[in-house]
Amino acid sequence: IASILRAQGYKVGLYTSPHLIDFTERIRVNGEEIGRDDVLRLMTKIRPAMESMASESKTKQPTFFEVATAMAFMYFAEKKVDFAVLEVGLGGRLDATNVVDPLVTVITRITHEHTEHLGKELDRIAWEKAGIIKENVPVVTTEKKFQKVIRDVAKEKGAKVLLVGSDIKYASKKTTLKEQSFIYRGKSKYELKTKLIGRFQLENAAAAVGAVETLKDAGINISPSAIRKGVYEAEWPGRFQVVMIRPLVILDCAHNPDGARALTESLRMIKRRNLTLVAGMLKDKDIEGIAKALGPLTRQLIVASPKTSRACAPAEMKKAFHPYVDNVEIEKDVGSAVDSALSRSGPDDTVCITGSIYTIGEAMEHLKNAKLKKVDRVMKGLRSIYLRGAFPGKDVNATTLKKEEREPFRVLMATILSHRTRDENTHLAVERLFKRYDTPRKIAKANVKRIESLIRPAGFYTIKAKRLKEVSRILLDEFDGKVPDDFDSLMSLPSVGRKTANCVLVYGFGIEAIPVDTHLHRIPNRLGLVETTQPEETEKALTSFVPRKYWLDLNELFVKFGQDTCRPIGPRCTECSFNNICDFYKNKKSMS
Repeated sequence: IASILRAQGYKVGLYTSPHLIDFTERIRVNGEEIGRDDVLRLMTKIRPAMESMASESKTKQPTFFEVATAMAFMYFAEKKVDFAVLEVGLGGRLDATNVVDPLVTVITRITHEHTEHLGKELDRIAWEKAGIIKENVPVVTTEKKFQKVIRDVAKEKGAKVLLVGSDIKYASKKTTLKEQSFIYRGKSKYELKTKLIGRFQLENAAAAVGAVETLKDAGINISPSAIRKGVYEAEWPGRFQVVMIRPLVILDCAHNPDGARALTESLRMIKRRNLTLVAGMLKDKDIEGIAKALGPLTRQLIVASPKTSRACAPAEMKKAFHPYVDNVEIEKDVGSAVDSALSRSGPDDTVCITGSIYTIGEAMEHLKNAKLKKVDRVMKGLRSIYLRGAFPGKDVNATTLKKEEREPFRVLMATILSHRTRDENTHLAVERLFKRYDTPRKIAKANVKRIESLIRPAGFYTIKAKRLKEVSRILLDEFDGKVPDDFDSLMSLPSVGRKTANCVLVYGFGIEAIPVDTHLHRIPNRLGLVETTQPEETEKALTSFVPRKYWLDLNELFVKFGQDTCRPIGPRCTECSFNNICDFYKNKKSMS
């Protein structure tokens, strides 16, 4: 829901729980987590109210979740969000989030959760959750078995019920390890794609679109393109999240039997064999029910306790899985369990890390730290081999850059000329062009045929000559003949994409960015640092975990490495310093 509203251009606050790694994940505005300084500042504001409330009686002690909710509401108010999307913490009727007057409410499937507070009977739990339904406010639900409870409460409140499966329908079209496509039928019909994998996510997506469609009745504009974009761009880490392809590594916090059954269905759907299950659970969960769902699929089980006092002892988990799995190993912690699973799995095997959200958070952090160690090693190794000097329009054999070669206009022209062209040909074209025309004014006024003759080595010279003139003219007309030093202005120029804009920022201005060319797309995929299909995806993935201290050098060093060793065709793997940490080389060896 938040992703769709953002795609429409609204400012959206999102409050969710629990967090996987950091508390700041719970409170976001347009996808950006609340800063730690803001957490401290708002906590200082909230504290007097907490202390006053706590002093009134022993029964009015504010809970952790109540304080977090108050903080989220204060933050969203400060940020003046257009919409706040709130996830209930526990139940609904008495939940801290239930002080709001919503535009729409959503109730997902009912399961045995928090029974010490909500009751042990599912119809009682359904009634507690139906407590979020408000007078004349539509409710979307995916719950079929206990829908009568929801409908009875809704009828009392005069609230319209939309049930996923009858009022709102969806049908799967195609599923890969990257995305799912499906048909949605509600008030409108859409053909949609989502990057969230797992069959259960289609039901969730249908509920989200159904909820957003009800906003139209309140006069809120949500376009079909925003729905398509929002559904596709939605991210939800740790829920059947594919983090590696060879071997296939999946993170999923299935911490109850219903979640385990949904995970089992999704694992069967992808049709991969040799499943190694890494599990770490909490002692208050139905371990036997989880084992009954996942055990029959599991070839090997590795158990470990997450770092919490509520963790289930590994011996208890082993006992629960014993009727289904013979091969069980106990590890000292989640990180060691993940390493053990990866070391025992071939490129075509599957590793699923599941159980507590604590387990998934620790696994995520461990995998991220492993990537960071790999990045550190590669960058330090490349810096010891290559000096600075690789970028479009530079002599590929040179090891240094002259001052004029880092002039922003030259970098801009060179990068445009580099499109679909070998580096040495780009360099030759740039040298010839700038001997004759070295300013925006000169290129804008030059004869296009003369420019074509100068840049002929770069190929596609007729198109590129027109582009150079057009960009130069816009620089004169709109930017006083200067190259802008911000990403959005650069992207507004014709023929300038993300790579070109980032190249200008890095090489022309020394501003930290990651321009992804063919080398910087290919090599991180070979090393196993990312698993992407498009350069834009690679850029996003690299910026999410590569330390900023490497951003200025990243493209230069990978370009040189790609020209010398990690070539597109005929890579010199046996001469590479990183073949012992390279997924491409390991897979190549295993296949041979």
